[in-house]
Amino acid sequence: MNSPIVRASLKEWRFDTIIMSISFSPDGRYFAAGGEDGIVLLCSVSDTTVYRTLAPATDTTGYRISSVSFSGDGKSILIGGGVLDFFGDLRLWHLGDGTVDVADKRYRDLCRASFFRDFDGRESIVSCGGGFVTVWHSLLDEPVAEFLHGSYASAAIASQDGATIYSGGFDSGKGKDKGQVRVWDVKEKKCRMTLRSKNQGVFTLALSPDQSVLAGACSVRDQGYIEFWDTQTGELLNRACHNPFMTFSMAFSHSGTHLFYGDYDGVHLYKRLNDTLETLFVPSDSGLSVPVAAIQLDISQEGALFASMTDKTVRLWEI
Repeated sequence: MNSPIVRASLKEWRFDTIIMSISFSPDGRYFAAGGEDGIVLLCSVSDTTVYRTLAPATDTTGYRISSVSFSGDGKSILIGGGVLDFFGDLRLWHLGDGTVDVADKRYRDLCRASFFRDFDGRESIVSCGGGFVTVWHSLLDEPVAEFLHGSYASAAIASQDGATIYSGGFDSGKGKDKGQVRVWDVKEKKCRMTLRSKNQGVFTLALSPDQSVLAGACSVRDQGYIEFWDTQTGELLNRACHNPFMTFSMAFSHSGTHLFYGDYDGVHLYKRLNDTLETLFVPSDSGLSVPVAAIQLDISQEGALFASMTDKTVRLWEI
């Protein structure tokens, strides 16, 4: 797929809560949606049915969902949440019997997490919150590794072979290291490389399908940028300017030549080969103080689907 053609959205779902995160099941039949009110919803892709809901972990004011992620077999959903600048937690919702595992570890800020296969082929979890990045085999056991990213870690993703974890965030101190990406060797449990950003913070990360390029969404004051690094050398390949200053999620196309991303301005398609930007969707409301769009590609389908969320609406698009 050398040049994605984005058709009109296929369906849309309207909810009673602002949707903060979405994730497709491995078979592409369902998606999970995490709400600003702390509720997690399991929805059908084929229609607008909401099959299951999971209540918030706590009635603490301001508790919200910051990430949802399906397990490889589609039988459970990993949930990161918390209260901004206060605490973060991590749960695993087993869809078969409805039980929920809760990690003992608590973060000092919102927690984000996802599944990955480690270097031994075992399904594992990588999570981040506060300044730490944590690797788990099971939420009921002690973490197998924990890395100190800096003052704040806002994103953590694993390579396809599970040997490397990339974390993005920022340090509170002054100087060139304020925005950075750290590259962690999971087996050796050490930092292998630091990718320097020219920006104040790195908030979102995405890996190209061939694992050769890492994209990071960054900001400087009120200006937003997306930076691209070579994962082998750490070289900064390109720095693309975009507006506004905050990108909430990104996903590469199958070819790796295009990058979908969502921000306060809407849903966009950045074409790396000729450094051009196409806006796919602009929200009708302006001046929103919450994330307008989040994107996840579903690579289990022939071709591709992606879902975007705007305020209380989730849209399903076809590529």
